[in-house]
Amino acid sequence: MAYSFIIFSLLCAFSNSLSDLFAKKTKKSSIIDIIFLRYSFSLIFVLILNLTIFNVDLKIPTNQSFWKLHFVWIPLEFLAIVFYLKSIKISPLSLVSPLIGLTPLFLIFSAKVFINEKLNNNEILGIILIVLSSIFLIYGENIREEKGILYMTLVAFIYSFTSILVKTLLKFVSPFYFAFHYLFIMSIISFFFWLKEGKKIFEKEVILSSIFFALMIIFNNIALKIGKVSTMIALKRSSILWSVIIGGSLLKERKFLKRVFSSLFMLIGILLISFG
Repeated sequence: MAYSFIIFSLLCAFSNSLSDLFAKKTKKSSIIDIIFLRYSFSLIFVLILNLTIFNVDLKIPTNQSFWKLHFVWIPLEFLAIVFYLKSIKISPLSLVSPLIGLTPLFLIFSAKVFINEKLNNNEILGIILIVLSSIFLIYGENIREEKGILYMTLVAFIYSFTSILVKTLLKFVSPFYFAFHYLFIMSIISFFFWLKEGKKIFEKEVILSSIFFALMIIFNNIALKIGKVSTMIALKRSSILWSVIIGGSLLKERKFLKRVFSSLFMLIGILLISFG
């Protein structure tokens, strides 16, 4: 049981990839429909877990600095999830999903600017691997046609800033309260967007996507509870490889081997940065 968190971390990554698979397969539901149901489902499950198994104190933080950061963090988070879903909807899953691996690359530079972190040799090697893997991944693709490449790159860039914001927010609350807090805020915001712009169509694929998204959050919390945070996050990033495998095997997307190799080397680069 000592390493059971590894299983939960991998289940978290796999659930994330399956959630994206079903989101991509939706035909009539809007992106806002998917976002609203994803967060609402997850909020219910996490709330139940927090009140029973985890016994998390759900007291609302009163620190003003905590709430001021929300004015930057929440708009960026919502923008990122919209572009993320747009990306996987319009482009091959096996092509765009690995590009989320650019986040650690952008994070290093944003961390350098905002908190003056220095690079070590492992991180430099990780950067080189991620850059070369990304170039190999998108080489030969028509970026003007595959706009999902630009959308996912933008998402990775946004996440490099939100990661720093989340790291700051976690100084005020526990990771388990934060998971509930994040889902609660995003559920409220997506609800108002859903009332205004949602098609109110919940296909079975949207429901399945939401269920696996909720499972991803649950496995994430369990893994955080019983394992090492750094290892858990690194294992969670294996979702880029799962997405490539799912895209090639289930969606019959082309250039399968090329994308597998690209995601593998990108994953190695991410691990070098994570444990650098």
